[in-house]
Amino acid sequence: MRKSTFVQIECTLSEYPDYERLLRERKNEILYPYNEFQDENIGGSRSPKISNTTESKALSLVKDKQLNRIKFQKQAIEKCLDHSGRGVKEIIKMYYFTKPRVKTWEGIAQDVNFSRRQCINLRNNFFSRLADELGFIK
Repeated sequence: MRKSTFVQIECTLSEYPDYERLLRERKNEILYPYNEFQDENIGGSRSPKISNTTESKALSLVKDKQLNRIKFQKQAIEKCLDHSGRGVKEIIKMYYFTKPRVKTWEGIAQDVNFSRRQCINLRNNFFSRLADELGFIK
């Protein structure tokens, strides 16, 4: 696996615990956009454009690339975690989801009763599956 792919997967995994918050914030940004220049024209003429706000907001939610990317990454990580063994899940959660990271590979290996090298091999296999799921070039 290329170093850049490995680093990108590490970044994606470390952001995973924040995905629910990011999804919620992005949906709110789309549904309730900040409009600095609110039209305060009272009694003026109407715009010739027919506006359907519900439809436009729904389309914005469906078409938003950032929102779709977060959803895609979240689903890929969850799928790989679901198809992994208990030991792999614990390793990934302890090393990437716990903030601040308080354990080294040796500490994690002691907790899951594997050797340090075995933990790293399990992590690498997980990364390989996740790279396939995310469509990264190895």
